[in-house]
Formats: sequence, structure tokens, C-alpha cells
Amino acid sequence: MSFCNDVKKVSQSDDPRRLLHRGSCAFSTVFKLFNEGTFVTRLFLTAALYQPVMQLLMEDEWFYDIDPERALHRFPQAEILRRFGTPGSKEYDLATKQYREQITNKLVSLVEQFIASLQVCDCVLKFGFCS
Repeated sequence: MSFCNDVKKVSQSDDPRRLLHRGSCAFSTVFKLFNEGTFVTRLFLTAALYQPVMQLLMEDEWFYDIDPERALHRFPQAEILRRFGTPGSKEYDLATKQYREQITNKLVSLVEQFIASLQVCDCVLKFGFCS
């Protein structure tokens, strides 16, 4: 029996739990394999991304938006005046430009940390350093 036929049977059944519980249909077998694989995947991602996520959470004074201009809209008006000066002034333009550059650089750094962490964890798995 094909996988597509099994999915159709399960979706049209009055008691899909009974069909899946038997474990004999292809859909049930594929779902079981997927479910067992998700634990391993979850474990890998937890190990690989722990450090970068913690780093991101510790940096709470920055607003990480893909568009750094949006981050400026998240500050209250008093904070904008304190950090950047009066809107429209040269001081404001310079400070916001620097802020945008800092956000962009920090985003690049964070993405590099995420990638490096995934690569390290993948190497550990490939070379069998963990069991």
C-alpha cells in the first residue's frame, strides 16, 4: 500500500487513531521515523545553538532588527534624545549612522557565531567525539 493511499485512508477514517495505532501502514511508519528523528535533531540544535542564543539574550540593550532604521523607532523619545541628540541635527545624523553600523556589525557577528557553532557541533558528530 502506498504512502499517499495511507494518508488518504487516515484523513477519511472515522477513527484515525485506530489506523495509526496498529503501526502497519506506511504513514504510521514514516511518522514514527520522523518523530524519532526529531529528538536527535532537537538535541543537536540545543547543543549547537546554546552559546549563540545565550549571547544574544545577554545583550539586552540593543534592538536587533534586520533594518537598523526600525530599531530607532523602538526607543522612547527621551531615550532617542539621550542617545542620539535632537532629530535633524548633525549630531543626530552621525549618531544614528554609527548606531546603524554597530547594529549591522553585531548582526553579522551573531550570524557568524550561529554558523560557527553549527559547524563545530557538526564536526564533533562527524568525527565521533560524542556518543
